[in-house]
Amino acid sequence: NLSPDKAAVLAGAYDLLKPGGELYFADVYADRRVPEAVAADPVLFGECLGGALYWNDFLNLA
Repeated sequence: NLSPDKAAVLAGAYDLLKPGGELYFADVYADRRVPEAVAADPVLFGECLGGALYWNDFLNLA
C-alpha cells in the first residue's frame, strides 16, 4: 500500500517471475474506494490505510 502505482508493481513482479512462477503477498484492501482525505493523510498512508486498494480495483489489475 505504500506504492501509489500498484499496476506498475504488479507488472514489475510479472516481469521478474519465471514461467509458471507464483506470487504470494498480503496487503490491506478496502471494501470501498478510500476517500481523498484519507489517501492524502500522511499518517494514514504510512499505516497502509490511505493507500488501501479497493478489492474490486485489484481484481481489474490482475
